[in-house]
Amino acid sequence: MTSPDAPAFFEGTAMPDPEWWEALWPDPAKVIADVGVTSGAAVVDLCSGDGWFTLPLARIARSVVAIDIDVAHFSVDA
Repeated sequence: MTSPDAPAFFEGTAMPDPEWWEALWPDPAKVIADVGVTSGAAVVDLCSGDGWFTLPLARIARSVVAIDIDVAHFSVDA
């Protein structure tokens, strides 16, 4: 966690909107399969952002750890 007085990371940048991700990666599950993620894999989704790949990864892999510098993207559901 950062101090409220600390400068923001990468000022002037923002998370692309969902349409941008869909245009770039229209089928995340296919990309995941193409790179060889299997049901026994432990995966790190680095720079996970809004989770475009995180949920599809969680449907396939044994475990997924999502990492992003923007804590606004994370919530924990019980």
